[in-house]
Amino acid sequence: MKKILKFLLVFMVITSCKDNNSYDLDEVAIVNDIFRTVLDDGALVSENDIKIVLDNYLRSLKTEDLSNIKASDLYLGYDVEKEKENAQLDVGQITNVGNYDIVASEPEKGKSAKVHFSRVYFNQSKEKGILIFEIFCGEYCYEKKIITVKKDVGSGKWTIIDTNTLEVA
Repeated sequence: MKKILKFLLVFMVITSCKDNNSYDLDEVAIVNDIFRTVLDDGALVSENDIKIVLDNYLRSLKTEDLSNIKASDLYLGYDVEKEKENAQLDVGQITNVGNYDIVASEPEKGKSAKVHFSRVYFNQSKEKGILIFEIFCGEYCYEKKIITVKKDVGSGKWTIIDTNTLEVA
């Protein structure tokens, strides 16, 4: 009986410890569901044959980004107190790319843009999330936004309900 209890205790401790570097499956779903919308909404909408270099990490939020989120009443209720580390993203899971061509590294010829998504911070019920989107679309072309998303109960798809531009160049 003692062995069984010890086993159960060890099992519970191991399974309760979540690796902070692993992403939540909803984070990948969010990136996939909003990918085209955030790209089509920016400076790239008129570009043809542009290659997208999608960062293969969901990045941790920087201190100033967390401060920007916390400063707005719109974002009360999101669990932004816990620091999340970078988490590797399987870029192959991002399939909602439309006419955009995702590549692993910057091509030698042609136009490209580097795209980064942050880790997602959820509200208590996990029906809404908040993240940072960055795009480097040229030497003097950059945009950084706070994006708020909401999960549709019926379809399970994530949609953008609010964006706030933090930086533009």
